[in-house]
Amino acid sequence: MSRSPIDKDQTRKVRFLNPAYYAENASPDRVKRLRALERAPVRGRGRTSALLISGCDDFESSWDSSFNGRPNGAFTRIALDALRDGKPESYGAWHKLIRASLPSSAHPQKPNLLATASQKKWPIFE
Repeated sequence: MSRSPIDKDQTRKVRFLNPAYYAENASPDRVKRLRALERAPVRGRGRTSALLISGCDDFESSWDSSFNGRPNGAFTRIALDALRDGKPESYGAWHKLIRASLPSSAHPQKPNLLATASQKKWPIFE
């Protein structure tokens, strides 16, 4: 897999939107729905049908940068490059290709794949 060059003149940054923003700008109905979700029982890993691939761990930040003169999130750029260059056949293989480039010294984020063993074998986007 070829790595996308990071532009030296572009400043790296982390985007963060404070959760309080949502509370301050939410309609009363939205606040009710969010509070109901907070009280809903959480299903354990492996017992759900959802598969989640994310740019970083829950306690980390996802980095933005510039690649070949184009601003992009680091995870998005690396994930797209991995799809194009590595041609992975499963989510597990795709995640492995992404993890070959992230975390890095320029982008210290650890991409996550939350899925069961069988889900990791699923063909991508099918």
